[in-house]
Amino acid sequence: NEVQEHYTSLAGTVDNCAGGITPWGTWLTCEETEERAGTHEDDGVTYTFEKDHGYVFEVDPTSAEANRGKANIPLKFLGRFAHEAAAVDPETGVIYLTEDADEPNGLYYRWTPPAGYQQGPGALHELAKSGDAEVGTLEALVAFTECVQLASGLEDPYVRFLVLNNTATFHLANGSYLEGLELLEQARQ
Repeated sequence: NEVQEHYTSLAGTVDNCAGGITPWGTWLTCEETEERAGTHEDDGVTYTFEKDHGYVFEVDPTSAEANRGKANIPLKFLGRFAHEAAAVDPETGVIYLTEDADEPNGLYYRWTPPAGYQQGPGALHELAKSGDAEVGTLEALVAFTECVQLASGLEDPYVRFLVLNNTATFHLANGSYLEGLELLEQARQ
């Protein structure tokens, strides 16, 4: 196989992680950081950020032209935290997000679009143009109503989000797995 074309689809982001595909074929790339603008030092290395990080960005994989002027727009309404992954409900446009945090354990979020929202190509960018962080409703969720006893003795649900073969999979503390579509069905109830 030969590479037919390559290009940069997004620049200026930090620590991009799993993300997730949208029903209309774009990719939500998630910054797994909470770094603020300014100068920082880590392990003897000094670096400077011109802007805050910790957002989700939508990237169109079809061509470089498809991203011009769009891909670098943060979807601030999806929150600013150490994002791990995202999954879009193809029926409702609701977006589920996971946080990769150590202390305390990361949360599971649901973003519900505003009334009248029609999901599809360009819809998220249209909402993001204002830069408003309060478009729709972003809420932290309890992944499961029953608590799972963790080795540390905490009685909080703990969920790890994995992407295997393009399928959203949630790994529970009790060792079981739940596929993304099953989780979407449970969240709807």
